[in-house]
Formats: sequence, C-alpha cells, structure tokens
Amino acid sequence: MSSKDIKKFPWLKDIEKNLIHEWSDTIIYPDHEELTLREELSITHKVYREEIDSLKDIIEQKDLKIKALFDRMIVLESLKGKMDKSFDELAIKFSLLIQSREDWLGRSLKLHYLFQEMDKIGLQQSEDIFSAYKDIEMPIDEIPIQIRERYIPTFLTNVVEPDSSEEDF
Repeated sequence: MSSKDIKKFPWLKDIEKNLIHEWSDTIIYPDHEELTLREELSITHKVYREEIDSLKDIIEQKDLKIKALFDRMIVLESLKGKMDKSFDELAIKFSLLIQSREDWLGRSLKLHYLFQEMDKIGLQQSEDIFSAYKDIEMPIDEIPIQIRERYIPTFLTNVVEPDSSEEDF
C-alpha cells in the first residue's frame, strides 16, 4: 500500500502484518533457507562434538586401563624371570642332591657288602665294629636295582666299579 492509500484509509495501516500469505509469499528473506541450514548444521555439529567428546573420554579411560595392565605385565614378566632363574637353580640343586644321595647309597652298599664278606670269611678282629655293623639294618629291597648293580658286585659282574675317589690315590 502506498502512503496515499494510507492517508485515505488510515485503518489499513498495519494490514500487511495481518494478511495471511501463501507459502511462496512468506519467503521474504532470501537467506531464510541458508539460516535454517546453518542452524541445523550447528545443532548437528554440537551433537557430534558431544558424542566425540564422550568417545574421547572412553578412549582415555581404556588407555589408562591398558597402561595399568601393561605395567602389571612388565612386573609379572620380571617376576617370571626371577622365578625361572630360581627354578633353574632349584633344578641344579635337586640333581646334585639326587646324585649325592645315590653316591651315599652306593658307599653304604659297598660298606655293607664288605662287612658281609668279612663276616662270611670270619674276620672278626674287632667285636665292637661287627656288633655295630649288625645293629644297622640296611633296607636293600628299597634301593633301586640300578644303584645296587652299580655298587655291589653280583654273580654276573663280580666286579665293583672303581670309585672316583679311589682313582685319585
């Protein structure tokens, strides 16, 4: 409406505000679509930013857990190394104890055999030694046959293997 029309019809002064326009008429601003898209983009960006931040927090927590587990793994590997070393030392000690036990069994068997043979032939120069020998009960049946055969002569071998200490003399 022009200003002439408003002067003639003053009551129509705000008529433009009260008119119902069709859809095509409502787009007065050419930037309306652009503004709507910017708002949508801003909202979408905000939602994605919040989601990314929450995922970053989760990743950070998982990284801390991984670091703690990695540190624990290093400690456990160190402990395993110490235990392996200790196991190796114990295995060596065990084999030495088994060998020592076998050597002492062999020496005891030799001594027992010698006293039996001395008793058979009647050498009883010292009654105290023979009475002490007869008081000792040797569990020969409990000693493995391989050890007995190595240290006591049998009817098949009738030979006693020389002891390493005898070779030194």
